[in-house]
Amino acid sequence: MFIIPVLMIATNAVQKAEEAPFASAMTNFPRSIGEAVAPYLLGLVDRMRGQLHSQRLIDRLGRHRFETWLPQRGCLPRDLSIVCEPHGSMSMREVVRRQVEILAFADKFTVWAGLILFLIVMTLALPMRTPPPRILFGEKNG
Repeated sequence: MFIIPVLMIATNAVQKAEEAPFASAMTNFPRSIGEAVAPYLLGLVDRMRGQLHSQRLIDRLGRHRFETWLPQRGCLPRDLSIVCEPHGSMSMREVVRRQVEILAFADKFTVWAGLILFLIVMTLALPMRTPPPRILFGEKNG
């Protein structure tokens, strides 16, 4: 949704055949930079949010260390028992790691949703309407 208007703006700016390589560079450069930057940003969000959630969960477990394990079942209380097995064979570290992964994965989707919303607003707010090339060049030749 965002790429088509940008491509139209870049290709309609070409007036002569000599300018065509520059239009190609205008469209391919951001695309190739995006291919390198997007995985880095995904990893960065995953690492930063994963560390935050890990620290908060471990801090909560530390503050409530005597309430966490139920002695009769060896399992977590109701609020953290999503991944607990019936016999309590899963370690606390494994439970925290799974919860951190789930929360960081949800945060990645939130970041991408915000970015997509920003790009949609930018596309709608662009003041310039670019007509298709056949209309633009048809008016000049006709």
